[in-house]
Amino acid sequence: TITSASTDHAFAFTGGAGNDTVTLTGAMKSGTNALGAAIANTISLGAGDDSVVYASGGSIAAGSSVDGGDGTDTISARL
Repeated sequence: TITSASTDHAFAFTGGAGNDTVTLTGAMKSGTNALGAAIANTISLGAGDDSVVYASGGSIAAGSSVDGGDGTDTISARL
């Protein structure tokens, strides 16, 4: 679970070969943060049957990257 209120600080999540679930509770965005610093947010799920879901307030904005990898993957998010 990615729990920050927003992702103004950049992050990268890399899953393994198992079945991973990433739950977004904040806005996953890329570009420039409030301080003018460049940020990029990425999720690489790896092999397996993986899920990216959003909770209340979660979203995936333009410029962010989600790679499902091998397997059957599900992405449920506000874009």
